[in-house]
Amino acid sequence: MAFIKADKSKAKSFTPIPEGNYECFIESGASKTASTGTPQIDFKLKVRDDIEGQEFGGRILWGRLFFNENTEGIVNGFLQAVDVPDGKEFETAQDLINFVTGKAILAKVKIETYKGEDRNVVGYMNASKVGGGKIEDPFSSPQQGTRAEEDPFARDSDAPIEISDDDLPF
Repeated sequence: MAFIKADKSKAKSFTPIPEGNYECFIESGASKTASTGTPQIDFKLKVRDDIEGQEFGGRILWGRLFFNENTEGIVNGFLQAVDVPDGKEFETAQDLINFVTGKAILAKVKIETYKGEDRNVVGYMNASKVGGGKIEDPFSSPQQGTRAEEDPFARDSDAPIEISDDDLPF
């Protein structure tokens, strides 16, 4: 039996969602280079389905962020929107992607025509008005220290544990 059989009659097409602002989560990102040679990150955004009164929850949108001298204000606006601390440096595009994945944003969605078909374009990514999403855990990177600090069940000695009969409940 085949793994899958193509059936064009069952294919679904998506019409663009109406223009407006949509609360989204950043699901992932990919570092690319535009045909002009400009570095960019393409972000996969998912419209939130946990916002009361917001339609189109679960729909996927694509946002782009270009990195050159002309987009410095847009890039810094995005960094502010996803709550990047002032002065924080990212060594690579992947480091930035890792930091923002899971964050909540407010996507300004437009409809543009491309090759005769309407499609959604994320014009700008602003700070979420409702928050939520990934929160950076200040305890996520363990501090280096003694073995007991790293593992609460670790012992300073490999000697066998001695338990007297008086300590046993039976």
